[in-house]
Amino acid sequence: MKYFSIVFIIICTCKVGICQVRQQAGKLNVNTAAGGIVETKQLPVSEVSGTMYLDEEWYLGNIYLKNQSALNDVRLRYDIEKNQFELNQESQVRVLKGVFVSHFEYKDAQGQWKHYDSHVSFPGLGQINEGFFERIVDGNPGLFLKSEIEVIKPNYLAALDVGERSTKYVKNEIFYLLINGTTSALPKKRKEFYALFGDYTERIKEFAKANNINVKQREGLVQVIRFAQSMLK
Repeated sequence: MKYFSIVFIIICTCKVGICQVRQQAGKLNVNTAAGGIVETKQLPVSEVSGTMYLDEEWYLGNIYLKNQSALNDVRLRYDIEKNQFELNQESQVRVLKGVFVSHFEYKDAQGQWKHYDSHVSFPGLGQINEGFFERIVDGNPGLFLKSEIEVIKPNYLAALDVGERSTKYVKNEIFYLLINGTTSALPKKRKEFYALFGDYTERIKEFAKANNINVKQREGLVQVIRFAQSMLK
């Protein structure tokens, strides 16, 4: 009888111990919800690099509307992606759609005036060129620059923890030549570029070669265009 009692006590003690272990294990919330032992991985905050603005700084300038009115001496900046102006007046920012504007100008950080014309000034370009062109060299031929925004979306894959989480704004600049009423994007090949000048092609090529001018750069293009203007007068 005494032996049976001892065995019974041992069995009960083991059951209590097992129950305690199970109870302790039961307190562990093995799930992915808040408070569980499987925690959520904190992913890096998505950021934006680059800018959708022609220039993020606010500059003093003038905006000329298609209805012949003007906004003078306003602090402005131009959103290329949305084709709209932001006007900072008395600490309030207002928005003006680019479709109402014929041209605008502002003085940059170096104190130089920069002038921009609406795409409607260049017939035949189509909707893909909607926006404004910087007037670099006025006259015939004329040189213009169009800034366009390419938006690169995030491609992050959480399951593999790879890819880019940031949105990128990439500014692409395209030069245009306006000659005898025809507007053309400057081709990448030099031979095709010189061919735009027709009968003056060889003389312009000789000028660029003699002066070691790189027509892939803005400064070189300005020199070539001004030389072409002197011949077309």
